Amino acid sequence: MTTLDEGDLLLFACLGSSAASVVFAPLAKTNSLRSIVAAYLITSVVCVMLSPVHEHEWLPLPLQCFLAVSIPITLMRLTDTMHPAAIGSALAFIIYDRPPQLLVMLLLAIVGLLTVVKILAYAYLEELTFRTFGREFRRSYYGQEMLVTIVERKSQQPDDAESPAATEGQGPI
Repeated sequence: MTTLDEGDLLLFACLGSSAASVVFAPLAKTNSLRSIVAAYLITSVVCVMLSPVHEHEWLPLPLQCFLAVSIPITLMRLTDTMHPAAIGSALAFIIYDRPPQLLVMLLLAIVGLLTVVKILAYAYLEELTFRTFGREFRRSYYGQEMLVTIVERKSQQPDDAESPAATEGQGPI
Protein backbone atom coordinates (compact mmCIF):
# COMPACT_ATOMS: atom_id res chain seq x y z
CA MET A 1 0.00 0.00 0.00
CA THR A 2 1.29 3.43 -0.84
CA THR A 3 0.77 6.71 0.93
CA LEU A 4 -1.41 9.50 -0.35
CA ASP A 5 1.71 11.61 -0.85
CA GLU A 6 2.90 9.35 -3.66
CA GLY A 7 -0.53 9.42 -5.31
CA ASP A 8 -0.63 13.18 -5.04
CA LEU A 9 2.78 13.43 -6.70
CA LEU A 10 1.62 11.30 -9.62
CA LEU A 11 -1.55 13.32 -9.97
CA PHE A 12 0.35 16.61 -9.87
CA ALA A 13 2.74 15.27 -12.50
CA CYS A 14 -0.26 14.78 -14.82
CA LEU A 15 -1.53 18.23 -13.95
CA GLY A 16 1.92 19.74 -14.63
CA SER A 17 2.02 17.97 -17.98
CA SER A 18 -1.36 19.45 -18.90
CA ALA A 19 -0.31 22.93 -17.79
CA ALA A 20 2.94 22.73 -19.78
CA SER A 21 1.05 21.54 -22.86
CA VAL A 22 -1.39 24.43 -22.58
CA VAL A 23 1.43 26.96 -22.37
CA PHE A 24 3.91 25.52 -24.88
CA ALA A 25 1.41 24.31 -27.50
CA PRO A 26 -1.63 26.53 -26.88
CA LEU A 27 -3.05 26.14 -30.37
CA ALA A 28 -2.96 22.35 -30.48
CA LYS A 29 -6.33 20.66 -30.66
CA THR A 30 -5.57 18.45 -27.65
CA ASN A 31 -4.95 21.56 -25.57
CA SER A 32 -8.26 23.32 -26.22
CA LEU A 33 -10.35 23.84 -23.10
CA ARG A 34 -13.05 21.65 -24.62
CA SER A 35 -10.62 18.74 -24.95
CA ILE A 36 -9.09 19.26 -21.51
CA VAL A 37 -12.38 19.55 -19.62
CA ALA A 38 -14.00 16.66 -21.47
CA ALA A 39 -10.93 14.41 -21.14
CA TYR A 40 -10.65 14.89 -17.38
CA LEU A 41 -14.43 14.52 -17.01
CA ILE A 42 -14.41 11.26 -18.98
CA THR A 43 -11.47 9.97 -16.97
CA SER A 44 -13.12 10.84 -13.66
CA VAL A 45 -16.47 9.29 -14.59
CA VAL A 46 -14.80 6.07 -15.74
CA CYS A 47 -12.74 5.89 -12.54
CA VAL A 48 -15.83 6.47 -10.39
CA MET A 49 -17.53 3.65 -12.28
CA LEU A 50 -14.49 1.43 -11.69
CA SER A 51 -14.24 2.29 -7.98
CA PRO A 52 -16.45 -0.65 -6.83
CA VAL A 53 -14.31 -2.99 -8.92
CA HIS A 54 -11.22 -1.56 -7.22
CA GLU A 55 -12.75 -1.51 -3.74
CA HIS A 56 -13.94 -5.14 -3.83
CA GLU A 57 -10.93 -6.34 -5.86
CA TRP A 58 -13.16 -8.07 -8.42
CA LEU A 59 -10.36 -7.79 -10.99
CA PRO A 60 -6.58 -7.81 -10.56
CA LEU A 61 -4.92 -4.37 -10.46
CA PRO A 62 -3.22 -4.66 -13.89
CA LEU A 63 -6.60 -5.35 -15.50
CA GLN A 64 -8.14 -2.42 -13.60
CA CYS A 65 -5.33 -0.21 -14.93
CA PHE A 66 -5.97 -1.51 -18.45
CA LEU A 67 -9.66 -0.62 -18.15
CA ALA A 68 -8.87 2.78 -16.58
CA VAL A 69 -6.72 3.62 -19.59
CA SER A 70 -8.48 1.91 -22.50
CA ILE A 71 -12.07 2.99 -21.73
CA PRO A 72 -11.25 6.73 -21.46
CA ILE A 73 -9.06 6.58 -24.58
CA THR A 74 -11.91 4.98 -26.51
CA LEU A 75 -14.43 7.54 -25.26
CA MET A 76 -12.05 10.43 -25.96
CA ARG A 77 -11.47 9.19 -29.50
CA LEU A 78 -15.23 8.85 -30.07
CA THR A 79 -15.93 12.36 -28.76
CA ASP A 80 -12.83 13.88 -30.36
CA THR A 81 -11.54 15.16 -27.01
CA MET A 82 -8.16 13.49 -26.60
CA HIS A 83 -5.88 14.97 -23.94
CA PRO A 84 -3.07 12.50 -23.09
CA ALA A 85 -2.28 13.83 -19.61
CA ALA A 86 -5.79 12.94 -18.45
CA ILE A 87 -4.96 9.28 -19.08
CA GLY A 88 -2.14 9.47 -16.55
CA SER A 89 -4.55 10.82 -13.99
CA ALA A 90 -6.74 7.76 -14.55
CA LEU A 91 -3.87 5.59 -13.38
CA ALA A 92 -3.35 7.80 -10.35
CA PHE A 93 -7.04 7.51 -9.51
CA ILE A 94 -7.07 3.70 -9.81
CA ILE A 95 -3.69 2.76 -8.34
CA TYR A 96 -4.00 4.93 -5.26
CA ASP A 97 -7.10 4.40 -3.14
CA ARG A 98 -9.30 7.46 -3.38
CA PRO A 99 -12.98 7.72 -2.54
CA PRO A 100 -15.27 8.78 -5.42
CA GLN A 101 -16.11 12.06 -3.63
CA LEU A 102 -12.45 13.01 -3.72
CA LEU A 103 -12.35 12.30 -7.46
CA VAL A 104 -15.13 14.84 -8.02
CA MET A 105 -13.32 17.46 -5.94
CA LEU A 106 -10.04 16.76 -7.73
CA LEU A 107 -11.81 17.01 -11.10
CA LEU A 108 -13.16 20.44 -10.21
CA ALA A 109 -9.75 21.59 -8.93
CA ILE A 110 -7.91 20.30 -12.02
CA VAL A 111 -10.38 21.82 -14.48
CA GLY A 112 -10.40 25.12 -12.57
CA LEU A 113 -6.62 25.33 -12.42
CA LEU A 114 -6.14 24.45 -16.09
CA THR A 115 -8.79 26.99 -17.08
CA VAL A 116 -6.86 29.66 -15.16
CA VAL A 117 -3.62 28.54 -16.86
CA LYS A 118 -5.29 28.77 -20.28
CA ILE A 119 -6.63 32.26 -19.51
CA LEU A 120 -3.16 33.33 -18.39
CA ALA A 121 -1.76 31.89 -21.62
CA TYR A 122 -4.21 34.09 -23.53
CA ALA A 123 -3.03 37.10 -21.55
CA TYR A 124 0.68 36.31 -21.93
CA LEU A 125 1.18 34.73 -25.37
CA GLU A 126 1.09 36.91 -28.47
CA GLU A 127 -0.44 34.27 -30.76
CA LEU A 128 -3.58 34.07 -28.59
CA THR A 129 -6.20 36.82 -28.45
CA PHE A 130 -9.20 36.97 -26.15
CA ARG A 131 -11.58 37.67 -29.03
CA THR A 132 -10.91 34.09 -30.25
CA PHE A 133 -11.36 32.56 -26.79
CA GLY A 134 -14.80 31.18 -27.71
CA ARG A 135 -13.33 28.77 -30.23
CA GLU A 136 -11.76 26.86 -27.33
CA PHE A 137 -15.12 25.18 -26.80
CA ARG A 138 -15.95 24.27 -30.40
CA ARG A 139 -15.61 20.73 -31.66
CA SER A 140 -14.15 22.01 -34.90
CA TYR A 141 -11.31 23.76 -33.05
CA TYR A 142 -8.08 22.71 -34.71
CA GLY A 143 -5.86 25.58 -33.73
CA GLN A 144 -3.13 26.40 -36.18
CA GLU A 145 -1.69 22.94 -36.40
CA MET A 146 0.10 22.36 -39.65
CA LEU A 147 2.35 19.93 -41.38
CA VAL A 148 5.74 21.34 -42.27
CA THR A 149 7.87 19.75 -44.96
CA ILE A 150 11.48 20.80 -45.30
CA VAL A 151 12.86 20.49 -48.81
CA GLU A 152 16.56 20.87 -49.45
CA ARG A 153 17.31 22.76 -52.63
CA LYS A 154 19.90 21.53 -55.09
CA SER A 155 23.14 23.46 -55.17
CA GLN A 156 22.81 26.80 -56.90
CA GLN A 157 23.92 27.39 -60.47
CA PRO A 158 27.46 28.72 -60.80
CA ASP A 159 27.81 32.48 -61.16
CA ASP A 160 28.29 33.92 -64.63
CA ALA A 161 31.88 34.82 -63.82
CA GLU A 162 32.67 31.25 -62.89
CA SER A 163 30.69 29.52 -65.63
CA PRO A 164 32.56 27.77 -68.44
CA ALA A 165 30.85 30.00 -71.05
CA ALA A 166 32.26 33.11 -69.42
CA THR A 167 35.78 31.76 -69.49
CA GLU A 168 35.62 30.42 -73.08
CA GLY A 169 37.99 32.04 -75.47
CA GLN A 170 40.06 33.39 -72.66
CA GLY A 171 43.27 31.62 -72.85
CA PRO A 172 46.43 32.38 -71.08
CA ILE A 173 47.62 35.84 -71.84
